[in-house]
Amino acid sequence: FYREGIADRDYTVDSVLTMLKAHPPGVLHTGSLLLVPPEHTKVLAILQGAKDLGWIISVDVNLRPKLAADLAAYVEAVKQVAKLADWIKASDEDLELLGVHAPSRAKGLQIAALFRGQGASRIALTFGGQGAWLEVDGAFADADVPRTTVVDTVGAGDTFWGNCLGDWVLNADGKGRVKQTLTEAMQAAAINCSRAGCQPPTYSETQALL
Repeated sequence: FYREGIADRDYTVDSVLTMLKAHPPGVLHTGSLLLVPPEHTKVLAILQGAKDLGWIISVDVNLRPKLAADLAAYVEAVKQVAKLADWIKASDEDLELLGVHAPSRAKGLQIAALFRGQGASRIALTFGGQGAWLEVDGAFADADVPRTTVVDTVGAGDTFWGNCLGDWVLNADGKGRVKQTLTEAMQAAAINCSRAGCQPPTYSETQALL
């Protein structure tokens, strides 16, 4: 990855907040590469400004330790951003880097409490082949990984979280759909893993296998 002089860093806090003010509040998503210091300082300012405007903040931690010159500073930056998240996703690898010892699906409620205590109301925890945990406004569910032939795992996390976000935007009763949301998101991620590269399925492709 190139991180200097690139398009995804060519923005200002004011320019983003100006765009957000021009739209009805919705969901603002961030994570991963944009949380690598010193970029996270701009992200923090945008997220706080967006929250003040009524936007819901979504964060996919997706730590990339090899890209950080100072891993400790990167982890600390992620922790700061996580405190502003309304909806947050973290993998078992992310959790280990954040200091959670031996994260597992069985510890889902305990781990989710860490993010819930910071203000997050919707929390997704993924554990690779060991399944996933999803909590929505106090209701929770966990599930095994659907059967699939794994070709490539690239994009699995993005597909999973993208499906969660899409489901919540389209359906007001996120709490009542927590099991369904998790099942659909995991099926979509499984389909993506059956393909080379990041190729998320369409909604109809996912529904056909449920």
